[in-house]
Amino acid sequence: MAPKSSKTTLRQSTLSFGAAKSSAAASKAKKASASTSKDPGSSSTRSKRAEKPSKVDADSSDEEVVDVDDIEYSKSESESPESEIEDAEAQAQAGPPTERTKGKTAAVKSEVSEDSALQSLEQKAKAEEKKPAIDVASRPHLNVKSTEYNDISRDTKLKMGHSRTIHGLKDQNRVDDILRIFDMDYEYGPCIGMTRLERWERAKAIGLNPPAEVYDILMTQEGLTKLRYSECVLAGQV
Repeated sequence: MAPKSSKTTLRQSTLSFGAAKSSAAASKAKKASASTSKDPGSSSTRSKRAEKPSKVDADSSDEEVVDVDDIEYSKSESESPESEIEDAEAQAQAGPPTERTKGKTAAVKSEVSEDSALQSLEQKAKAEEKKPAIDVASRPHLNVKSTEYNDISRDTKLKMGHSRTIHGLKDQNRVDDILRIFDMDYEYGPCIGMTRLERWERAKAIGLNPPAEVYDILMTQEGLTKLRYSECVLAGQV
């Protein structure tokens, strides 16, 4: 019996790419459906986000919103550099505010001092006008040897060091010495430019307590009429 021959038979098969493509598309569709099922609100959120710009556009088209800061900024930008330069030059010419304030204060003070000086002069003139004239005839005569002058004469000799006056008059008496020491006593203020009676009244008015004996001497007939008694010892010399 003859042996059987073993032959392998090959079958030709056809590859179908369409099926593979369909399977890939199906897998992608499954993945997409799975993602949508996991995040159901994502589609609605996206749709809302897409709708928002349209609302903003509609609002902006209906009414335009203007910011105040933008207006101020635009105004500051609109200013020309020439105006800024002019303002800077004006400030430089005017100087710092402290100097201007000091100048104004000094001017005001000077005006106030001048006004006060004028007022004092006017008051003084009015007081002199109101002051009654002294009736010389009714005043007593000067008695050089009166005992009323003993105390002030003794104090005058102490101040003079019991020495005689160098530039005295020929008939100089103790009343001349009393008045001379009164002139040189700066406790009662300066003596130049006024009579002895005016100086005594000024010292009395400001509380310097001038000697009463000097006033009695100056209010006599000789004290009111004779220059050796009424005028300061430096009158006509300075």
